[in-house]
Amino acid sequence: MNKRLLIEAVARKNDIPVRAAKANVEATLGIISKTLQRGIPVKLQGFGTFTLRESRPSGRSGRDAEKPRMKPHFIPAAKQVYTQVGKG
Repeated sequence: MNKRLLIEAVARKNDIPVRAAKANVEATLGIISKTLQRGIPVKLQGFGTFTLRESRPSGRSGRDAEKPRMKPHFIPAAKQVYTQVGKG
């Protein structure tokens, strides 16, 4: 499911116009995004937990444990959203 399909499903489920559903979905996603940017995990009971993690490239080959021959260089850490699915 993508964002457009989610908006349409919310509109049908709540019997509201698509514009109102879009505003609600975008507001919800915006709040989740801003909360994660502040470093606070978002826990939605029965749905899942969203957290922000830093990931650093390992510089290792995916096929074997050998480290590739490459010149040393700087790669900044990237922040990624990690989702843990809730039970139920």
